[in-house]
Amino acid sequence: MNTPEDKKITARVTQENIEVIKKIEEEFNKQRSLADFIGDSIGGAASNIIFVLVHLVWIVSWIVINADYFPYIKPFDPYPYSLLSFIITTESVFLFMFVLIKQNRMTRRAEQRSHLNLQLTLLVEQELTKALQMLEKVSQSIGTQDAADNKTMELSKETHVETLVEKLDEAFPKK
Repeated sequence: MNTPEDKKITARVTQENIEVIKKIEEEFNKQRSLADFIGDSIGGAASNIIFVLVHLVWIVSWIVINADYFPYIKPFDPYPYSLLSFIITTESVFLFMFVLIKQNRMTRRAEQRSHLNLQLTLLVEQELTKALQMLEKVSQSIGTQDAADNKTMELSKETHVETLVEKLDEAFPKK
């Protein structure tokens, strides 16, 4: 049964974890290169609906002005709108490069998180194995050694990561 005190402890621990994660993320962002910062900024701005709407208004305005609908505005880029095509193509190339910069950084961050998760998972596995081994010894010392079933006995053995990798490679061969 969860008491208000239990929720406070969980909330405190959760808040501490959130603060640690926030600090890690802030540190990662501080270490960005200028190219990463620019890529993140432009990539973030380009993935905004405002960016799309501004471009929509800009392109429609360009076409309407250059289609000679307004007699008081002289067309400067007649159909087939070569200048507009050049500008959009150039912008697309640069946006593509900035998006790649951002994705590359996000991939590096995801790899770091993946390594951290693997480290934590291995640590938890080692801690649980040790706890099971200690429980097994306690059970033996108080004379209840039959309390541990075969599965518990198996789980209390050390797990060798290299063996797991080999078994996964056998189960899921490379294509």
